[in-house]
Amino acid sequence: MKPESNNSNRDSPYPSFSIVIEWENVLLAEKWRAVEMLRQLSKQIVEILPNLSSKAEIIIVYRSDNFEHSQMEQIVNEPLESCSSMIDLKIIPATNLHYYYLKNYGVQQSNRDVLIFIDCDVIPEEGWLVAMLEPFKNPETSVLTGLNLPPKSLYEKAWTIASGCSMCESDDGDQIHERDRFLSSNVAFRREIIEAKQYPRLSQYRGQCGALGDRLILEGYKILCQPKSLTHHPPPNGLRHFVVRALCQGHDMAVSSPPVRKVNEAPMGFARLDNRWTLRQIFSYLRHKFRPLRLSPKDTVCTLGIVFSYLSFVYIGILVSKVKPGLIRGHLSV
Repeated sequence: MKPESNNSNRDSPYPSFSIVIEWENVLLAEKWRAVEMLRQLSKQIVEILPNLSSKAEIIIVYRSDNFEHSQMEQIVNEPLESCSSMIDLKIIPATNLHYYYLKNYGVQQSNRDVLIFIDCDVIPEEGWLVAMLEPFKNPETSVLTGLNLPPKSLYEKAWTIASGCSMCESDDGDQIHERDRFLSSNVAFRREIIEAKQYPRLSQYRGQCGALGDRLILEGYKILCQPKSLTHHPPPNGLRHFVVRALCQGHDMAVSSPPVRKVNEAPMGFARLDNRWTLRQIFSYLRHKFRPLRLSPKDTVCTLGIVFSYLSFVYIGILVSKVKPGLIRGHLSV
């Protein structure tokens, strides 16, 4: 199947779908983002009402040691009020589960045909939901990822470069095309696929989406990218979050196996690299990432300062995790 063949009759009904939302990132982000995300979902569900084949399902999974159920209901119900009659809302507590495993738990609570994942701290752009659903009218669509909006502020640009975890570039314009990875914060699956595979349990904080993506590709599934499904993904909120994310990324780089790269494969971000990179390789990567930003000399200096501050804490995380592998894991969370 060619990705372009996903164009479908816009008047036909969408497959039944669930939107699964982890409610952990809100602990390290600004609360207003989660509320705005829900408002946007509500607005976009109302807009597609004529094409709904059944009620949409919204599944929010939270850790019971972080929130009271009554508190969650109070936070969630108001921004979803305008679409309340069009959805089945499930607010589900979980115990001792983090990020990816909250998503896995949400999968178990759904019986819809398509499962769409969005994080509680990312805000979808206009048309995000329609663009996610349209390709699933084609039965050959199995996995579909959206993209992040390009960073705007110097801090956002620096974070994108340093963390290597923001997938926002697209050389294919608005056309659906294949990718070798997906965003866990902005992705959709056929239920039978994510129900059977799920995010694997690993010893690191992040990287499960990469492991799942590699497994899906090896098993013959195509990861399609929908450039019209855009979300705004925030950088770390405040100095503490910035430092914690860097230390945890360093931990992941210390305990994970280095990925195997294919010949002529595009440079990967720091989030997917092992810790044996030389300074020459690091500077080469930075030049590759800085070139499209076209920053002024002054802005380049400021951005580099943020990048190297982050990488310094990443390196500390690597060293600490080499000496005491359980120290960061036992005291920090992201």
